[in-house]
This record gives sequence, structure tokens and C-alpha cells, in this order.
Amino acid sequence: MPRAENRNAKAPEFVASSVSRVRDFTDLQVWQLARDLRRRVYDLVRAFPADEKYAIQFCRLARGSAYELRDHLITAEDEGYLTAEDHQSAELLAQRVVQT
Repeated sequence: MPRAENRNAKAPEFVASSVSRVRDFTDLQVWQLARDLRRRVYDLVRAFPADEKYAIQFCRLARGSAYELRDHLITAEDEGYLTAEDHQSAELLAQRVVQT
């Protein structure tokens, strides 16, 4: 495998623009979207009954967990813990996280 310096030398303008835009994981759009989604889910879960508050378990970074979260949101709506509007709002964020 070529050394990083050699690979980077082949596309200096791409590397320069990438490095200046992403200096930390917090600069990544997918991380920012996942953070918004986590905040939204935390807000929604606050209204759940006490015995349901910790039933939603997911890994914040894994794509599969975003799909799992979508299933939990459907269940929460089915059980009457979320309105259709709240579910749809969180669902759209979850889909953006998966697609980003």
C-alpha cells in the first residue's frame, strides 16, 4: 500500500480542502445529524412511562442501530407513546443519518 505522503501528493487540492473542512469527528455532517437525532429521541423518551424509558437501546454510531431505532420509533407510535407527527420527525432524522 502506498504511503500516505505519496497518496496525498497525487491530489493536493482534494487533500487540502478535506483537511481544512474536517479537523475532528465533530466536523462530520453524519455525526452532527446523529447528535440531532439523539437529542430528539431523548426529548421524546422523556414522555415515556418509567418502565419504558430504558427499553430503547442502540449504538449511536452504527448504521444497523439507526435501523433498530426506526423500529423502536414505530413501536413507540404503535403503543401510543408518540404521536404520528413526533414519529415522522424522528424518522426523517434517522433516515438522514443512515443515508449520510
